[in-house]
Amino acid sequence: MSQNKTALVTGAEGFIGSNMVKFLQAKGWSVVGTYRPHDSNSFAKLPNLKFVQCDLRNGQRVEQVVQESQPTHIFHFGAQSLPTVSWADPVFTFESNIMGSLYLFEAVRYMKKRPVVVSACSSAEYGNVPAAAIPVTEEYPPTPLHPYGISKLCLDLLAREYHADYKVPAVNIRLFNTTGPGKTNDAPSDFVRRIIRIKRACNRLCWRWAT
Repeated sequence: MSQNKTALVTGAEGFIGSNMVKFLQAKGWSVVGTYRPHDSNSFAKLPNLKFVQCDLRNGQRVEQVVQESQPTHIFHFGAQSLPTVSWADPVFTFESNIMGSLYLFEAVRYMKKRPVVVSACSSAEYGNVPAAAIPVTEEYPPTPLHPYGISKLCLDLLAREYHADYKVPAVNIRLFNTTGPGKTNDAPSDFVRRIIRIKRACNRLCWRWAT
């Protein structure tokens, strides 16, 4: 029954995370969404949905949130998600994406009833894929090209290791490009916004010229 399911969604302030918490809440799940302390906390006020601050780099805080929420499922979307930022600040990227994920799996490891952990891995793990290998399969050897891709490959391997060694139920999803309403710092959505701004400006100029 959905009312017996509790989801912990890391990175609930992000594009995928914010859509996930709304989707699960609408399905009748109890949902706890985490967000970084410096991000906005103007989230939706809905039944069985709450948000808590949690910097994944703080292992004690991660453990506290996991223990308090006692989730049946964890949707792990929290990450530094921009390759450009990962080049500029690989240490922050590794701390957030690798150590943050390790803290999460360690917290789950010591739970009496371990939740299913769904991790947002990435197509960036593959690196450059030749045309002959497209569509790429899971068997294609990973050759990430930047710190972000490396960090996601580490998450992929961490989830596999905790499943094999500690029987943590783990599901890895290698996400490719995502876009939609609310997405920012993303080429398709940024291009569309720019086109709309240009069109609106042209419409205003045409209206002024006509009058």
